[in-house]
Amino acid sequence: MNKKNNLDLENLDEIMDLVGELLISKSRLETLEAFKDQDRDILSQLDRITGELHDKVMKVRMIPLANIFQEFNQIIKASKTKIELDIEGKDIEVDRAVINKLADPLSQFLKSLVSNIEEQKIQENTKEEITEEISIKATKTGNEVIIEFEDNAKLIDLDQLQEKIIDNNILSKEELEKMSKEEIYNLILKDNISAEKAAEDAGQKIAAVKSIKKDIEAINGDLYLELSEDNNLKTVIIIPLKFAITEALMVKVDGDLFAIPLEMVSETKRIPNSKIKKVKNEDVINYRENTIPLIDSYDFLNFNKEVESDSSASEIEVVIVNTGKKNAALRVDELLNQQDIVVKSLGELLSNTKNIAGATIIGDGEIALIIDVREIA
Repeated sequence: MNKKNNLDLENLDEIMDLVGELLISKSRLETLEAFKDQDRDILSQLDRITGELHDKVMKVRMIPLANIFQEFNQIIKASKTKIELDIEGKDIEVDRAVINKLADPLSQFLKSLVSNIEEQKIQENTKEEITEEISIKATKTGNEVIIEFEDNAKLIDLDQLQEKIIDNNILSKEELEKMSKEEIYNLILKDNISAEKAAEDAGQKIAAVKSIKKDIEAINGDLYLELSEDNNLKTVIIIPLKFAITEALMVKVDGDLFAIPLEMVSETKRIPNSKIKKVKNEDVINYRENTIPLIDSYDFLNFNKEVESDSSASEIEVVIVNTGKKNAALRVDELLNQQDIVVKSLGELLSNTKNIAGATIIGDGEIALIIDVREIA
């Protein structure tokens, strides 16, 4: 990207920050009791202007994924192996800031896939020229984009992976037997499993997946592994369409205000206390004919519960969250409203705070933390 585009993006970032400040000020005005009914028309007009301004700025900031994908062909051409690259979803538009942060990590990840295929060809030592395949498919769902990387290189050896997990006392054989293949493969993404522990013949690929996972999570995205219909191991990346301003569900836990990004919320429910069941000593509820875990927000946020919940209460309030592959129910003290929020970083000192993705300022000037539900399920 040339200097002019960099300058444009810098100015756009500043404009977006100003729109965010305007949004916060509008929210604060809405909380003032001094406003009379006739003054609500002014707020409605301000709400419309703020919304339109935000939409116009976002339209300028949005650019197609082709800006990343166009470099991929050069990576394939430089390969020592004949590889066919199939790309879908080039025209999907994403915030420029997301593109800037993703361009290099995605290119490095593709290089790692190519390198893995090349090494496999050397190990097989076959003289027959076979065209290998890598497919990249991007689809838009709501406020997110899903990018799937799939290649026909051999799978990470599942037996070897399980042996390493057992040998390193990460999980027992009995625990692994209760898990699906996909769940076992996704164990390599956990922080307590290194590439060396996971599989000796696929260390490079595992390291590449874990490396890009950190880059994806840095922009509030997610990554997981999935088996394709052709029994290939797909890397599924979920990224936000935009930064800075997003919709959120506001909730209360222990008297404090929290925000949950709306794209992670499937729905909110009041569950009768009698519907809570125990499975392996864990709370679960039935949701759309499936059993999903019920997570207490106090435990998830590492709060001390000074007063035990009233077991005689007829209902509890929960947020059904979707983390890409699974649903879970997060129990909260109080469900509030939906509103636009301005996402602010916690800064370097607090960037590793568990289960918190950032912070925002709401209408009355109070700071609300943004709950990171990606690891909840």
